[in-house]
Amino acid sequence: MKVLTFLAVLLGFGSMAQALEYACTTELACITTNGCEASAAPVRIVLSNDRAVQFNVGTAAHAMTRLAPATGTRVMAYGPGEAGQGLLALTIFDNLNFTYTSHLKLVMDPASGVKRAVNVTVLGKCNGGTGAWTF
Repeated sequence: MKVLTFLAVLLGFGSMAQALEYACTTELACITTNGCEASAAPVRIVLSNDRAVQFNVGTAAHAMTRLAPATGTRVMAYGPGEAGQGLLALTIFDNLNFTYTSHLKLVMDPASGVKRAVNVTVLGKCNGGTGAWTF
């Protein structure tokens, strides 16, 4: 199977190669102005052969582009947020801890209705991943 996966990637046949998927669990959810709270939500991170990364938590799915991993990391990715929002970033480290960050404009004071720029970060832990590594 590894030979077929390698050939598929080499020849550009992404559909023949298997994606890599991590099942993860959040541990903390943080908003820059409000601190962090304990969290235990399931997260699914899927890496496809065309460098696409899908970060799924609850019903939300965020598309990102995978970068070549740096020393000490397994996955690094970035992407645009939803319309009117900022960037997304994801890192899965060698020890399988992950951090996901989103730059957002949120209404932090409902009385004023004014949107404020904040950084939302989710920290957690992943399993070893299933499927084939196909950077």
